[in-house]
Amino acid sequence: MTRLNAATVKDLLSALAADQHQGAVRTALGRQAALSALATAVTGVAEAIPALDNAICPREHERDRTRRDRRWNTFLSDMDKAARDAEYLAAAMDGAARSCRHMIAEFEPVTYHGSLSTHHGAYWLYGNCPCEDERDHSGEYDCCAGLALARRGVGIVLTCVNPHSISPAEYTDTGLNTARSIKPALLRAVEALSQPVDADHGAALVRALAGITGHLGDVIASWAEPIRQRVMVTWLLNPEDGRSAYRQRQRVIRTLDTAGGAAEAIRSTLRHAAGTLATIADDQQSRAAA
Repeated sequence: MTRLNAATVKDLLSALAADQHQGAVRTALGRQAALSALATAVTGVAEAIPALDNAICPREHERDRTRRDRRWNTFLSDMDKAARDAEYLAAAMDGAARSCRHMIAEFEPVTYHGSLSTHHGAYWLYGNCPCEDERDHSGEYDCCAGLALARRGVGIVLTCVNPHSISPAEYTDTGLNTARSIKPALLRAVEALSQPVDADHGAALVRALAGITGHLGDVIASWAEPIRQRVMVTWLLNPEDGRSAYRQRQRVIRTLDTAGGAAEAIRSTLRHAAGTLATIADDQQSRAAA
């Protein structure tokens, strides 16, 4: 427990890497599940930071410590910033995950649930409905048959369909659920510490958390290119309004492009906090030896 179960947590994070879930990027709900899992992992780190902060410098000791040594203010400020930035990153990842639900690409699996109940079931979406070019001025389709099927190499595809009659196919890979274990593993490790944690041990713990955060950044970055390649296509559908999903794509790509750097910034802030704590510990040890 002295290093926050770092090896276990890193193994849990490694299980979330893109190469472990290659099928996820091929469906809208798979992409949503992947980014939701990453958001859950970031939330675990975001909640572990203040828990560790309080284990090292309990609130009842804060005023006395900061009055005697201003470096405690620096340490506490860094920990607050790291936690806040992690919360922002988790929110951004969660927002990107929601956007993925409204972003179906050509030849992706969908479920038809429209008024033609005898045709309910799973299909592949062929692409832009040809009636898209036949909208009248009110925005309504004036020729859409509602459903047109064809056989292609992948199976039965929808070549014409009311967008409101389809939804993304379910994604059933449960391996991404390991993300839920990250927060409990970190918080249990903090709770098991003998508190308050001395400065020297505390510095090592904060460094361990920084290492975990760096690994999390690498895992997030592993998804950026696979998702980009999947959604950077000429046609994307938002089934909610029947229009293009380019706005959703921009949000997802922007989040993935910046998430790795955001995680690295959090790691750097934690390492700075650990360095400050180490200097406090060195001075304490010097005084004790004098």
